[in-house]
Amino acid sequence: MSISKDQVVVIVRIPVPKFAPKWLVRRKMKATIDLYSSIPGLEFKLFTFEKESGDFGGIYAWRDRSSAAAWFNAEWFARVKRDRGNEAYVRFLDAPLTIDNVRGGVPASVGNPYVATLVQIPIPPGVTSDLVRDGFAGAEETYRNVRGLLRKNFIIGEQGTFGGVYLWDSRASAEAWFNDQWRQRVTDTYGNPPTIEWFDVPIVLPSAQ
Repeated sequence: MSISKDQVVVIVRIPVPKFAPKWLVRRKMKATIDLYSSIPGLEFKLFTFEKESGDFGGIYAWRDRSSAAAWFNAEWFARVKRDRGNEAYVRFLDAPLTIDNVRGGVPASVGNPYVATLVQIPIPPGVTSDLVRDGFAGAEETYRNVRGLLRKNFIIGEQGTFGGVYLWDSRASAEAWFNDQWRQRVTDTYGNPPTIEWFDVPIVLPSAQ
């Protein structure tokens, strides 16, 4: 299944409060499943812990930018600051193409050892957004056949980057793809090395809408 439209992916990271152990954060995540399953315009959410920092949050796929902006408003930021004791770091990424490699779509799950990765590569000088989008379409079939890849959002960042948000069935599958040969190929092709952010994904939530 592929989705080609004006979807937006939003990456949210919030430092875990010192008084909140990880198991408690996971419990609170589970308690919000019903809320997030019916938010207007939200099509897919990964509840996440960023691997390096331990920050909790989510990777949200929205139908369009206006739906995302309506949720992440000033009141939302103030509520996070008040309730979590820390400010949220939020990034908006255009996602013109999404592929789902699971028949019928990746199902909801809790407790599976899923991993998400955010890959960003600087767009080479002279390359337009239209060319980047054409490149996404040309690469779609390649990513249909990557072992362990459940879902990918092809993304264009706000700071002149492109890449993808990947959902993997395990860290081993992700590491097998993002090997030294892959890094070197990306660097040789685009003139800059990629950056990769790693996230543990305790909960996967497709929209119930």
